[in-house]
Amino acid sequence: MSFYDDWMKKSEDISDMTKYQNYMREYYELEQKAYDSILSAYPENENLTHGTVTELSEKLGFGKKFDIFTGFLEGINSSLKQPIDVKNVTAETEIALDIDYRNLLYNMHGAKATWLFKLDSWKSVLSAEEISEIGKNYRREHIAVSEKVGRNDPCSCNSGKKYKNCCMHKEQEQA
Repeated sequence: MSFYDDWMKKSEDISDMTKYQNYMREYYELEQKAYDSILSAYPENENLTHGTVTELSEKLGFGKKFDIFTGFLEGINSSLKQPIDVKNVTAETEIALDIDYRNLLYNMHGAKATWLFKLDSWKSVLSAEEISEIGKNYRREHIAVSEKVGRNDPCSCNSGKKYKNCCMHKEQEQA
């Protein structure tokens, strides 16, 4: 079984909820430490972002937990300038985590990973203004907008009548 298959099996198997919760808690803790290490060492973090899977797993604190490290790679993959084929990663696979940090922070907002995008170590990579701007951009792009039909707009049933004189009453009766 590949590391990726092992990761997918363990991260989606909820038959034993306690085991699942412990596994995911461990993943989130290791993930946070790994990101903190990479961000804190920026810009001199090449030794933490280039090497074999075994080397990087050790350096980033995952040890021999290659399945969890593969989960980390799957998470960061969309923020890399050159994505990795995570499904075919082996212990000796050479990888380069060429990270687009602005995209990474944006994606962390998208994952609602507050424990990651609020790490203090982001300040060594991006200025406070850039961090704030990325957060604002994410929130601005993900505002829920609904298209409400106004009372005096033409009715959507194409009757030619105003909405208030046509389907508005039908919808109120159904509710």
